[in-house]
Amino acid sequence: MHKFFKIILLSLLGLFILLGLLFLVSLFNSPEQVTHSTTDDKTPVWSLDSKKIAFVSNRSGNNSIWIMLLEDKSVIQLTSSTGSDWFPTWSPDGNKIAFQSNRGGNLDIWVIPATGGVAKQLTQNPSPDITPAWSPDGKKIAFASLRSGNWDIWVIPASGGDAIQITTDLSDDKFPAWSPDGSKIAFASLRSGNWDIWIVPASGGKAVRLTANSAVDDVPTWSPDGKK
Repeated sequence: MHKFFKIILLSLLGLFILLGLLFLVSLFNSPEQVTHSTTDDKTPVWSLDSKKIAFVSNRSGNNSIWIMLLEDKSVIQLTSSTGSDWFPTWSPDGNKIAFQSNRGGNLDIWVIPATGGVAKQLTQNPSPDITPAWSPDGKKIAFASLRSGNWDIWVIPASGGDAIQITTDLSDDKFPAWSPDGSKIAFASLRSGNWDIWIVPASGGKAVRLTANSAVDDVPTWSPDGKK
C-alpha cells in the first residue's frame, strides 16, 4: 500500500463505545468490535503512532488502565491498584501515560511507563486533580484542579515540581487541551453561565471565548494544524 494512502486511511479511523465495548470504525468498513469483555471498557485514546489504544476497564475488578495492540487486538493491564484509575493520556513520544487516580486516597495525577512498571504520583494536593493533558513537547501536563476553591486549569512539569495556575476565574474551568504548537490551552468553562469552549495562553493571561451556544460545549480538541 502506498505510504500516502496509509496516512489518509489512519486519519479516517475512529473509535466509539457501545454498551461498554470498544469499536473501531473507518470510512470504508463496517464497525469492528475490538474488545470482548463482559465488563465496561471506557474512554479509549489512540497512541500517536496509531498502533495502540489506551482505555479504562473494570475487567480486573476496579477501573484500571489497559493497553490494546491494534496489530493482534491483544490487551495488557497497565495499572493495578485498589483505587480507581481514569482518563489515560499518552505522552507525545508514546513512552508514558498520565492518568488520574484516587489510589492515594485523593484524586491526583499519576504517570506510568507505557510498557508497565511503577506509577509516579505527580500531584500531591488535598484537593482533587483530574483530566491530565500532555503538552506537545512532553515537558508539561495540564490538568483541572479544585485547589483554588473552584475548578481551574493548572500546569505542572511532567517530571514533577510546583504547579502553576493558568485560569483564575471564579467559575469552573475543566478539560484542558494543548494547541499543537503548545502556545495555547483550550478548555471548557462555566464563566459565561453555560459550558462553552475558551482559549487561554499556555502561560496564563486573558481567556477568549470560542463558543456561545445554549447547549453544553465541553472536552475540546484541536485540529492537527492548530487552526481549528
